[in-house]
Amino acid sequence: MTETSSGLPRKSSAIFGILHIWETFGNFRKMVGNVFATFEQVLEKFRKYSESGRKYSENRQKRGHQYVYIINRTLHVTSKV
Repeated sequence: MTETSSGLPRKSSAIFGILHIWETFGNFRKMVGNVFATFEQVLEKFRKYSESGRKYSENRQKRGHQYVYIINRTLHVTSKV
């Protein structure tokens, strides 16, 4: 192995290539992790959105039933008069 002017051995191109590939793979893993984290956040927001929509629909349906009950009761009472 050859030495640099500072007396330290120089990295061979094979070792440098392996380290570069390993560093690139590490960066790729971080990028994939970030993509999954973002996807998880999107899914969580969609879950909350759909849950609130479901609750809104249930409440609207309950209110509709209440109005129908009130109208039927009113019609029933007025028909007796």
